[in-house]
Amino acid sequence: MLGLKSIIAVCLVFMFAVCLTLIFVFLASPNLEKGPKCEHQFICGKIRINVGWPFQVEGVDFKSCGESDVRLSCEHNRTVLYLGPNSNKYYVAEESIRKIMHSKSIRIMDPGVVKNNCSTVPLYSILDFSYSPLSPGSDAFLLIFVTCKRPVHSSMYVDTSPCLTAREFSNQEIAYQSNYSYVVVSKSSDLVASDIEETCTIHKIITSRFQHSLNVNLSFQDIHDAMASGFELKWGYMNICEASIFSKCIL
Repeated sequence: MLGLKSIIAVCLVFMFAVCLTLIFVFLASPNLEKGPKCEHQFICGKIRINVGWPFQVEGVDFKSCGESDVRLSCEHNRTVLYLGPNSNKYYVAEESIRKIMHSKSIRIMDPGVVKNNCSTVPLYSILDFSYSPLSPGSDAFLLIFVTCKRPVHSSMYVDTSPCLTAREFSNQEIAYQSNYSYVVVSKSSDLVASDIEETCTIHKIITSRFQHSLNVNLSFQDIHDAMASGFELKWGYMNICEASIFSKCIL
């Protein structure tokens, strides 16, 4: 049977996608009032831009502006995004940060994924920031890392060997029970609970700016290349900055 943790993870993915759709519909409403700007300067190396909601800037006293779990930082002249309640650290693509407020999107990379080293895996899951104002969108690809007790023969399941084995990205107890490891590839809008085999356990769910067609034979190297290039997060059209706990300004 599907493990309790796997059931919870799948349910959270579905709720995540549905909630994001509803949020974007609300945020895109043309009837929202406009208010004063809420922005601050971010400087990192040659980058000098003004950013507003939902971002805060690390080290700047702007608690009334932006979200505390969406923080930009500059470390060794490299732009970093701390995201979610656990402040997960992501690297930000330079070309993305330069047009961040205009495009209302940001491309970030998980530091656990090392380019040209397919034995490296993401440190974080999209469930770590499921309540963030940033979202991959309903058209994004989901990459679901699973281990299985029996082999799975499905075009959605991409074997991680020889790069990774079940014991390299699961805890010891599950590893001894699971001999097969896969990445399940699906559009978030297409995924259904029955796509996860009953003998499989979900370990991590990430999103990707995957460019390949699902009709071709994918290798784990293809998936790893996509993960190394990062993924895009977007936000809605209503920017909120809190001047105090009782008042908000909407951009």
